[in-house]
Amino acid sequence: MILMNPGLDACFEKRRRRPFESHKFSSKNEQDRMLDPLLAWVSGYYERDGPMSLRGHLDLYERYGGPKRIVTSLDDA
Repeated sequence: MILMNPGLDACFEKRRRRPFESHKFSSKNEQDRMLDPLLAWVSGYYERDGPMSLRGHLDLYERYGGPKRIVTSLDDA
């Protein structure tokens, strides 16, 4: 198991540089309008509980009994 945790700043930068996702949005402008809500959701990952949170992923990671590691740099991914 690999837990990707590069930190909030790296996640923000990755979201800001994402290519146009035509399967999700009808235009690049529509996608760009959704950037602020997306960044808010990303930020919440580090604060919320549940299966779509860092806490939830760390809990899963800790319970996993097989080989595992945490990657904190996107260069190591």
